[in-house]
Amino acid sequence: MLIYDARQFSLSNILFLGFLFLFIYIPNFIALVSLIRRRSNS
Repeated sequence: MLIYDARQFSLSNILFLGFLFLFIYIPNFIALVSLIRRRSNS
């Protein structure tokens, strides 16, 4: 039971960190792409 709880906790932790990473990474990626497009256009 203890091992199961630890796995469950780590799984939820990984999901939480993954969502946090996406929320931080995606806007930066979009900003970077728009900056590169703007630079290549001008």
